[in-house]
Amino acid sequence: MFVLLGTNGQDLLVDAESKLVMVHTAVRKLAGFNPKSPEVIALWYAVVAQFGHRYR
Repeated sequence: MFVLLGTNGQDLLVDAESKLVMVHTAVRKLAGFNPKSPEVIALWYAVVAQFGHRYR
């Protein structure tokens, strides 16, 4: 798994093994590489757990 972080809140989360990709679009007022929100991370892990091959 890996994550590509945009400067204004955009993220691309990838689980290559399961062939899952999640795109998070957002716009922050100030540019910067801030930590992801816990909600986005929780959603990503739930999607991978539900639909990913590695967790079945």
